[in-house]
Amino acid sequence: MKAGETPDSTSIAWWTRVAPKLQRAARCALFLDFDGTLADLTEEPDQARLPAETRQVLQTLARRPRARLFFISGRRRGDLWRRVRLPGCQYLGLFGSEAASRPRPAGAAVMQGLRLRAAAAITNLPQVWVEDKGIAFVVHFRDADPKVRAIARSRVRRILDRAAGVRRFDSAHGLEVVPREVAGKGAVVRRLLRAPALRRAVPVYLGDDISDEAAFRAARRGVTIKVGAATPTAAQYRLATTGEVRELLGLIAEALR
Repeated sequence: MKAGETPDSTSIAWWTRVAPKLQRAARCALFLDFDGTLADLTEEPDQARLPAETRQVLQTLARRPRARLFFISGRRRGDLWRRVRLPGCQYLGLFGSEAASRPRPAGAAVMQGLRLRAAAAITNLPQVWVEDKGIAFVVHFRDADPKVRAIARSRVRRILDRAAGVRRFDSAHGLEVVPREVAGKGAVVRRLLRAPALRRAVPVYLGDDISDEAAFRAARRGVTIKVGAATPTAAQYRLATTGEVRELLGLIAEALR
């Protein structure tokens, strides 16, 4: 938000409906996806960067006594931390399953075997590739032709249908494959909101992906926002761009003064 602006001057039309809820909140639990929400989607996952202006707003939010920040992503926790690097926040990698106080899922050898089979199955498909996350992997096909995406999805799903102990999530990039122990963002948000420290908190969840839909439902007592294209969603509100996300975060920081 620019100097001299007030919340009433925002371009986010629905802000006046949610501002009073946050102003009155004893505590606010902010759950923030990374790719497509805080940072623009990129062709290669490693190219994604947190804009400096967004980092400044997040730093302000992190200093608010009533705010608790949770960064939640399909990325590995260490990768997420390296891209954000804000102290005093929680980093929940691999759809929330990787946190400082929780063990890593088992089954790395099984996942690596499935990854190699998936990579072999899509080797001749243009703009389709596999990203290795160690105990998980992603079949990327966001930039492929729609017919190619359908072929890739079908081939990989045939492999996964015969595999035990795995779970898959559709995402903006393609198909995410994780160990069965990774229950997804919704389960993590529900668990955190049951903790004594957050039982009275107003949750605010921002995400852009299919994998965020369960979390929108888990946080429905608060404020849920879908970022990006106008597709069917369980979220209550919408933002079009990461720039609008930055504007909203600035408004939330003002509301939590």
